[in-house]
Amino acid sequence: MHKYWYTILLSFSLFIAAAAAMIGGVLMKPEAGKTVKQDFAASAAVRDPAFPVSAALSSTLPETLRPSDSLKALPLPAPPESPPSPSEPSKTSGNAPGEPGSDGWKKELGAVSPDLTDVLFIGDSRTVGLSEYGDLGNADVFADSGMSVFNLLDSKPKKGAGSDKTLNQLLEEKNYKAVFLMLGINELGYGNQNILKQYRTVVSYIKEKQPEAVLILEANLHVTKTKSDRSPIYNNENINALNQGIKQIAAEENCPYMDVNVIFDDESGNLNETYTTDGSHVLGKYYALWTEWIFD
Repeated sequence: MHKYWYTILLSFSLFIAAAAAMIGGVLMKPEAGKTVKQDFAASAAVRDPAFPVSAALSSTLPETLRPSDSLKALPLPAPPESPPSPSEPSKTSGNAPGEPGSDGWKKELGAVSPDLTDVLFIGDSRTVGLSEYGDLGNADVFADSGMSVFNLLDSKPKKGAGSDKTLNQLLEEKNYKAVFLMLGINELGYGNQNILKQYRTVVSYIKEKQPEAVLILEANLHVTKTKSDRSPIYNNENINALNQGIKQIAAEENCPYMDVNVIFDDESGNLNETYTTDGSHVLGKYYALWTEWIFD
């Protein structure tokens, strides 16, 4: 009888133990939405290359996704290759006699004084640059970055010996042997017919005030291809069309026509990218070459 009750008691104990284990498992199961504290870090969805992964895992990743053991181990981008030194503009560049860029107009400058005291430069920001970096000696400069044929006759420019005078005052106070005129780039967008009509008025005005001076009409400097392609107005197609109109006025008014683009253009007829930083103006060191090209 004792053996019988002992067997029953042992079976009941085993049953109680099994039930307790089952109940404990249910109670330990986390509720949905609740955070369970872990003793290990969860794998990141996107691995930071600063943290290592096991060799086994790393070997399964594509080469482009394998993290290194340290950010310092990441290869640095190769430094860009230094561009070849650009060829310097040549002051001997030019086209055939009689064509834009030829130096046939230089014979008109034979009587100019060596220190350029009897020379006047009229223009916009390119002429301002020429006055600052081109070593124009004692030449007078009537120029401003916003100068145009439309405001020229009423302007008092910020640069040059005549900065406190109007153009009319300058032309009446002194007899020049040569006057250089470079305008047109600021006017683009107003239509060539309007620009050239006013340009012709300016030419007639200067010739009337300075009948003994040689009036040299300058082509407008091109812009780079990058700048030209980005602008519907300030592009080389429009500049060339305007320059052709100026060339025609020069022929009709018996004025020399000078095209400095021949020393600054690339083979495609755009301002060489290596001679400029803004796409419109040549670097300071090239203005001296411009001056040499004119007077040598």
